[in-house]
Amino acid sequence: MSKHVSKVGKVGGTKRSSSSEAPKHVSKVGKVGGTKRSSSSEAPEQNNKRTKLTTKTKQSSSSFTTPPAFYLSTIAGVTDDVPGTSLSIQDVFCGTFTSAFITNFRCNHQWLLTQVPRLATVPVMCVEDRGNQERYPFPEALLQSLPHFTRHVPTMADKYGVHHTKMALLTYENGIRVAIFTNNFIEQDWKCKSNGIFLQDFPHGHGKSPLSTHQFGPCLAHYLDRLGCTEWSGRICKYDYSNARGALVPSVPGKHKGTALERFGQLRLRYLQSTANKRNANISNSNSSSSESSSKSSSSSKSSSSSKRSSSSNNELCAQCSSFGSIDEKFLKSLKYSLSGLDKTKGTPFSPTPELPRLTIAWPSQVSVQHSNQGWAGGESLCLSLRNYKSFLITKAKLQRAPYMVQWVPVRTRGNGMPHIKTYCGGPSLRVPSDQPDNVLPVSSSSSSSSSSSSSSSSSSSSSSSSSSSSSVLPTHTVPWVVLTSANMSKAAWGVTQFNETQLHIMHFEMGVLLRPEYISNKLVHSCTPDHPVLGVQGKTPHDCYLSLMNSQGGIGSDEAGAVFTPLPHVVTRHERFDLQGEKEPWRWQSPFQGQDNFGETCDGNF
Repeated sequence: MSKHVSKVGKVGGTKRSSSSEAPKHVSKVGKVGGTKRSSSSEAPEQNNKRTKLTTKTKQSSSSFTTPPAFYLSTIAGVTDDVPGTSLSIQDVFCGTFTSAFITNFRCNHQWLLTQVPRLATVPVMCVEDRGNQERYPFPEALLQSLPHFTRHVPTMADKYGVHHTKMALLTYENGIRVAIFTNNFIEQDWKCKSNGIFLQDFPHGHGKSPLSTHQFGPCLAHYLDRLGCTEWSGRICKYDYSNARGALVPSVPGKHKGTALERFGQLRLRYLQSTANKRNANISNSNSSSSESSSKSSSSSKSSSSSKRSSSSNNELCAQCSSFGSIDEKFLKSLKYSLSGLDKTKGTPFSPTPELPRLTIAWPSQVSVQHSNQGWAGGESLCLSLRNYKSFLITKAKLQRAPYMVQWVPVRTRGNGMPHIKTYCGGPSLRVPSDQPDNVLPVSSSSSSSSSSSSSSSSSSSSSSSSSSSSSVLPTHTVPWVVLTSANMSKAAWGVTQFNETQLHIMHFEMGVLLRPEYISNKLVHSCTPDHPVLGVQGKTPHDCYLSLMNSQGGIGSDEAGAVFTPLPHVVTRHERFDLQGEKEPWRWQSPFQGQDNFGETCDGNF
């Protein structure tokens, strides 16, 4: 790119409206921009009909009575129209934690300590990639001034492997906080990029802590063992993880066989999804039998209605990442099985010969990067080299009819921050609220595809209201499950199956979390920081939950009982194909692009 622009970018450079003013300082992190927002984007008044949870603060700044499935990270100069949508690094590390275990791929220690000064006063174990010291040297004098700050570089089984997990474990007097996110510990990731944060607090266990159905605690402890951090793997066993609202999906380097196949990478995800599919099939069959034997039973009617209304599209998988490795269609086919929970040999409970859904991978265009809050510099963290830019991704797919790569389109611009978040989800559907008649709007993927925006309930409100003016709650887009993870689209991260799937070869350390409605439903919510305006929520989640996507106003698409805010920041239906002859072609490295960005800089493609 231009010789005047560093690879990471600059802060400032444009005049912004007062409504989105960013701090006026200069660093080497990235251009922080802002966009003027119209008054039409004001947050809608919330009708609080969901199960209420409480906080100890007199007035909470969060609009959600049930914690979101995950949060977005804040972007400098951007104020969320709906409070409680995003968290800053200070929010994640809030309160008087007594010790910390932090892991990341990139860690600028000096910047991190300025953002979280408490890390200089409590025992800290910092796990980082072996290449981090070269990029962000830790001054020896600073390290000696921090006697309780310990650095650890895990042993890698492969020379091409990296430690890519982004996680924090914080101990408090009343419990432990587990935060899994997609931000590096560098300034631009917390101020310029769109990232995601899963965060849950757990109380102390009383005696032998009961296990969650998906072994959250043991899975975390085993992962820490494999990192070589046995002290912390023992320490975390004191807490009660029975109310975990997600299932961990770790990746650990090595060639895994036998029972280890269900512990790591894509086969860990396949095991979790397959187990959930079978469980839901049994529940569905049980509800059907109950409805037939007692058609007048109100409880059966409610279960049947809930099952019908929350049905979702099984013919699409939606992925979004910030980096591509050297992949092929064989790998993507295997990943489809894992994301869907389909068994290659046994099929599904519904079909002995499962049909694989379409997989879409949302990726920014050249023009999106050009007009981002960092300009062309924002493309440095969108890693797609020409060598990995395969033709089957765009035009010549053989194992599915439609292209894999589609344009990344944000639900909300949020300051035009480029995505660094990594998510994978099932195809969305349109959910009709329980107080609407069934003939108002069909619950199917086709109805969601006919709307103008994938996750905007407002896009379908006109058709809904014209059919039923008495309805008090609008339809909302939902997804059956979401994975938030550090794992990008690569074999090294997810693992490649070998020898007829009797071995899984993984190169990277990664950590993700699978979020499903049944994991979130009917769970006690504990807070280690009850005075925090967003993270102080305590109580119990509703019995029947569903994942409600973010709408175009930045809030939840429904206030119906059981709606759990799931802020996927990009559109997941009605995908736009790339324009290979125009300015909306896929962003990639080693490709010079024409024109200047918002800061007057040019791009020669050298990242």
